[in-house]
Order: sequence, then C-alpha cells, then structure tokens
Amino acid sequence: MKKSVLLGTTALVAAGMMAGDALAADPVSLSVGGYYRNAFVQILDEADGDGQGGDGFQDSFIKQDVEVHFLGETTLDNGLTVGVNIQLEAQTNADQIDETWAYISGSWGQLRVGVEDGVAYNFGYIGPYAGNFGQFTPYFTMTNIGNTAGFISPTGGSQYNTNFSVHNFYDGDSPRLYYTTPDFNGFQLGVSYAPDTTEDTNSPVVDSSIGGVSNLWDVAIGYSGEFSGVSVGLSGGYSHYHFDTTTIDPESWSVGANFGFGNWTLGGHYGEADGDTGGTLELEVWDVGLKYASGAWAVALGYSQGDWGAAGSGLQDDELSSLVLGVDYSMGPGISLGGAVSYNDLDNNAEFNGGAVLPDANDIAVGVSLTVDY
Repeated sequence: MKKSVLLGTTALVAAGMMAGDALAADPVSLSVGGYYRNAFVQILDEADGDGQGGDGFQDSFIKQDVEVHFLGETTLDNGLTVGVNIQLEAQTNADQIDETWAYISGSWGQLRVGVEDGVAYNFGYIGPYAGNFGQFTPYFTMTNIGNTAGFISPTGGSQYNTNFSVHNFYDGDSPRLYYTTPDFNGFQLGVSYAPDTTEDTNSPVVDSSIGGVSNLWDVAIGYSGEFSGVSVGLSGGYSHYHFDTTTIDPESWSVGANFGFGNWTLGGHYGEADGDTGGTLELEVWDVGLKYASGAWAVALGYSQGDWGAAGSGLQDDELSSLVLGVDYSMGPGISLGGAVSYNDLDNNAEFNGGAVLPDANDIAVGVSLTVDY
C-alpha cells in the first residue's frame, strides 16, 4: 500500500533549511505495520472479602491490545530523512489515535514534532520478560487487587493494579518537541518538551491546559555496547512538570540496565516520583528480571515492587509486589504463543484504612502475539 503524503511543520522546515537545500526526492511512501496481543487470565486464588481487591470482580477475563501503525518516510537529495508515524488504536474504548508524530533526521540527530512519550520513558530499560507477560509489562493487568478501597494511585484518581502504572507518571502521550542526538560511541542524549497534555485538538485556545499539567520537560541518556561478549544497555532519565492551579512542580527520575551474556539477559529498573496535586505523593518502584532464550523458546522470571506514600490519617504507605514466571514460544516470524503464572500482593497501610486489608492473588495467563513489520 503506497500513498503520497504532504507533511510540513515550522520546526521541520526550519531544520531542513539549516541543513541545506532539499532538491527533488521520491514522494513519501506509506507502509503499514502494527501488532495484535491478547490475554486470557484466570485468577486462581484472590482475596475477595468485603473491602478487598477481588470483592465483586470476576475471576476470569479476556483482554486485547491492538494497534495499526502507518509509517511514511523518504530521503531528500541533501541527505535528510523526513517521515511520519501514525499509530491507530484498534479498540474504540480507548484513545482512538495513540502516538502520531513527524520527524526529520540527519547527521545532527533526529527532531520529532507531535504526540509522543517523553525521552525519559522511551530511553528507559526495565527488567527482561518473556512474551506478553512480565513483572513490569505495559500490556495487561493481571489482577484486581489494586481496586481495594483506600489504595492510593500516582495521580490521586483511579487505583492501580500494576507497578508499571507509575513508570510514565504524568509523562504519557502529549504534543511535544522531541530531540535525540546521534550515537556517540554507544552514548545517546535526548530532551523533550510538552507545553501541556492536551493530546488531540486543533483548538486555537492557547491556555488549554489551565487546571491541568503543563511545561513537561524530560532529559535522558542511554548507552548500548558490548564488552568481552557481554552486551550492556544503560539508561537514566529525569522529568519535571507543573500543576497550573498550584505551586507544586512534580518530578521523577529513573535508572535502568540490561546485561546480555550468551542466551541469558539480566536487568532491572529503579525509579522515584515526588509530588501530586497536594504535594504529598512519594513513589518508589523497582523491578528485576532474568530471561533465558534459545531457538524458538524464551522463559523469564521477574519481580517488581512499588511503594506509595501519601498524607492521610498519618502517612499512608502501600506496597504492591508482583512475581511472574513467563514463557514464550515463537511459532513463526512475528507470531508467538505465551503464558505466565504470577503471585501478586498488596499490603495496605492499616492505620490509614482503619484496619488491615492485605489482598493477594494467584493468576495464570495465556495469550498470543502477532506483529506486522513495516
């Protein structure tokens, strides 16, 4: 499938002018890719008494995560590469258009303009996992235990069932400027800025984020290399935000690492975030994973822990832990079948909740993943 795409933004045109004249080039050729992931989860044992996480919730469910990606790119005669990335959600109960951004790249690096995650998130390494399921994957939530009454969340709103929820904090898909340097002997730097979090609008209103989050800054550094047969991946990132209706400026930072040797990969991640709309939030999240892959098979064992603190009746201190053993089998290029067993535990602060609420859950999950390359 091919189409001609005419794309222009002030930032991209300015970058092209600085790089030299762009003569005739082939038109932008649009290609299609994406992925389909699903999961069937059966909760084998869950605390479901009054006020506990499993109270009133089903013990089994089927979930999907599906996106169609459109990528257009061409190289100009002056050597610049110009393109566009549009990600369409295939499920209407969520954001219909996910990330969508244009980019221009050359020997000086790459500049993106559009709705995208911040560089701190995109650079970050986490512990390895197998297939769709892991201790810190963004794809599927495997329990209901985070729905326990009184369990706090990073934003003070809806409750959280997975430690991945705090990995991106406020810095999800937002309209932003995004720049990454070229690779310097394995090192790469990045910086991104979002005026606000108003994702899908062409409204002429300038102060559209009043009452929300604005001035989102991210900086990140990454490294990828190899020493004596051991592959090394390192990352570090910092993010800073502002609440329009308060004087509070939340911030978060994280570090991550992966080490590969033979068929094994060992890695993990640690992050902190401070400050919500009340200025009371304190988050600490970490994970570690070990993965073995040989031929079509991969198996991984991982553990994650998240600690939330917030002012309530005293200091609320909730702890969510997850231990996951996952396996994945590649049935062919881009097609895999996987499964996992997990143990999840939520330790609520008894003083804050007026009594001990200590839900846990044991789960089993299976699912298939299909990836379409560009």
